[in-house]
Amino acid sequence: MKKFALSKFVVLLFAFVALAGLSACSSDDEDASGEGEGEGEGEGEGEGEGEGEGEGEGEGEGEGEGEGEGEGEGEGEGEGEGEGEGEGEGEGEGEGEGEGEGEGEGEGEGECENDIDCDDGQACNGVETCSENGECVEGEAFDCGDYGVCEETADGANCICMVGYIMGDEACHATELLADLDDLTLEPESYWNGADGSGGFDSGELHFNNNYNTEYLSWDGFAYSNMTDTETAGYTNQYSAISAGELNPDGNYAVVYCSAWATVPPQITANSENWPKPILGFWATNSVYAYYSMLNGDEYSKKFGGADGTEPDWFLLTIKGLLEDGSLTESSIEFYLADFRATDSADDYIIDDWTFVDTSALGEIYGLQFSLSSSDTGDYGMNTPGYFAIDAVL
Repeated sequence: MKKFALSKFVVLLFAFVALAGLSACSSDDEDASGEGEGEGEGEGEGEGEGEGEGEGEGEGEGEGEGEGEGEGEGEGEGEGEGEGEGEGEGEGEGEGEGEGEGEGEGEGEGECENDIDCDDGQACNGVETCSENGECVEGEAFDCGDYGVCEETADGANCICMVGYIMGDEACHATELLADLDDLTLEPESYWNGADGSGGFDSGELHFNNNYNTEYLSWDGFAYSNMTDTETAGYTNQYSAISAGELNPDGNYAVVYCSAWATVPPQITANSENWPKPILGFWATNSVYAYYSMLNGDEYSKKFGGADGTEPDWFLLTIKGLLEDGSLTESSIEFYLADFRATDSADDYIIDDWTFVDTSALGEIYGLQFSLSSSDTGDYGMNTPGYFAIDAVL
């Protein structure tokens, strides 16, 4: 009887140990051994090193299940020493590297799937692309050279060359000019308006006409200036260009006033031999006076577009070529200094930078003649101030 009771006790003891082993194990069909704080394999949080595949987002962040072998420190439930096999989840706390949530290696979504995902919307920065491993690669910035700046356009990017420079195969470069106005002497922030009665001025191969009225201290035709005040609106700032200095680092430019009472309109004529020849063009922009008059309106002129911005206003520069006998070419070049005629008012504009005007279509000529017209007219003619600015004739 004692022998039977002892055997029964031994059987019960082994059964108890086996059950304790199952509850302390955190393996899934794996061997586990534990001693107090013991070593175990299985699913759970703990220290472990393993290899596996996971799905995740970003840089290797993933969720997944992996098979791994590792040793780690964890808190386990178990007493004594023993080995056991079983299925279950173990409890453990620790810090380590493992697969699951956290940092690791995994397969999943990267930074981009195609080039569109990488596009920053700025064409001047170049075209961004998506690499084979899902990373965005910066584009090559649009290079306009030392004499140009990149401008965002509806179609991408475009180089705007400084005054006196033209776009070549790759960048803006210097070109031969007929007149650049930088051979004229001025004190800083000053102008010449013909008050000396000289009747005009010469620059390079060209003469620019001027008429000064000593009785009214007024002028028409051409003046020249290096004024940089682009903020002050009104007649007192008539000698400033709205884009003075931006693409004209050397400073001098011509201001043109088309007066309704002028005996001769503004003209540029040859002052040397080897004419006729083509005048390829020049750079033009609005005067500050005309710009703010159109933008905001004033006591004499309307705000372009009207109160709601839908009125089809315009301000037009017309250029004709001068022939040897002083007559004009039949053909002309038109350049809108402001245009609000577009169906979409978002396309309305008032020129506020130096813009190249191509006059090569006029052929071989002896000069240019200029006139202005506007949608804003009254009983005494054009209400819009009849001013604009030019520079660097080539």
